[in-house]
Amino acid sequence: MNAAELSGNVVLVKVNGQELYFEPGAAFTPYGLLPWPHAWVVGLKLTKDGGTWIQTTIPQSDTSRIERNADLKLLDDGSLDGKLTVTYTGLEALSRRVEQRSEDDTTRKKYLEEQIKDTIPVAGEVELTNKPNWSSSDLSPAAEFHLKVSGWASPVGSPRSFPNRLICCSRESNVRARRAYLPDILHLSLQEHR
Repeated sequence: MNAAELSGNVVLVKVNGQELYFEPGAAFTPYGLLPWPHAWVVGLKLTKDGGTWIQTTIPQSDTSRIERNADLKLLDDGSLDGKLTVTYTGLEALSRRVEQRSEDDTTRKKYLEEQIKDTIPVAGEVELTNKPNWSSSDLSPAAEFHLKVSGWASPVGSPRSFPNRLICCSRESNVRARRAYLPDILHLSLQEHR
């Protein structure tokens, strides 16, 4: 191990017999989590006898996620219209709060709207309708959007035909989406785990 690679400080605390790692200087970090650069890394635990090498914990996959819930209606003209709620938890919330910590409300609104626009395969109207909590590490900020996607469905007899994926990782990965047949009212609940 190269001592020059020991560039950060974390605190090891025993709580009810369980060892938890914290980085006190990392703003917005949820309780019991470390920011990604300090998770699952080797470090030196200082002791009265010198020290021992340890490895910090890695968060469980369900601790840091993006949850997307949509309540959309398929209109007669083939457009989707309705509400999309996106909830960020754990390190997903942390990364957005840190990235946008110095920005104003207008810039944060545009940032969140652009993230949603990038995840739908066609151009759509996205408007943030609430003001997520950007200043706390305890809460999972939920962003609520009004979403309208024109020309989503194309009539091919009955039922209608449209891409089987509304929200994905990026526009590029949606380009090759297959067509699927679904009812005219959609209730979607998607989770992305990292």
